[in-house]
Amino acid sequence: MPTAAERGAQTRAALMAAAVAVIAERGWGAATTRMVAERAGLPPGLVHYHFASLNDLLIDAALQAAREEAAQVLDGLAGDSSSQGIDRLIDAVSSYDVDDRNQNPAILVFGEMLLAATRYERLRMGLAEILGDYRSTLRQWLADQGGAIDPEATAALMFAAIDGLVLHRVIDPRLRTLAIRPTLRRLAGLPTAQTDERTPS
Repeated sequence: MPTAAERGAQTRAALMAAAVAVIAERGWGAATTRMVAERAGLPPGLVHYHFASLNDLLIDAALQAAREEAAQVLDGLAGDSSSQGIDRLIDAVSSYDVDDRNQNPAILVFGEMLLAATRYERLRMGLAEILGDYRSTLRQWLADQGGAIDPEATAALMFAAIDGLVLHRVIDPRLRTLAIRPTLRRLAGLPTAQTDERTPS
């Protein structure tokens, strides 16, 4: 039988998962305590029992989701010491390109986070830390490859380009046909294969 602490942790996890779903479906500003509680199948009072406010719940939930997405994207890169690591990174990011955005709410949650981060300092600082970890992992990988003149600046440019492209593809699906792989490999100072030029990614 679960202990009180375990039940509390399970309730918090359920509320955070529900909060991410509500952010994706309704938007940050439209989320309410009742919406999140109903999505989690829990009484509304538990939201304020486990979190100082609804906004604290949204921030905690969004940051946890962002950390999980970052780890998933970077796992392939960090575990590959060859130049193919950048291809693993691009493949991971390309998995966000789905015709039905509801199949991958992470894109919508990230967009909502960026807007909300301009209003909530704790969210901004948490997101900045996550993005900093992104860049640090890529910077180290680029330095190990030895092709980039300035690994730190290149890492910042590459992640900004990739994140921006993911969001732009939500607005204009035609961008999904662009062959970004060879361009990003050149930016990283890596050789490009001829077949890449004909393969959208």
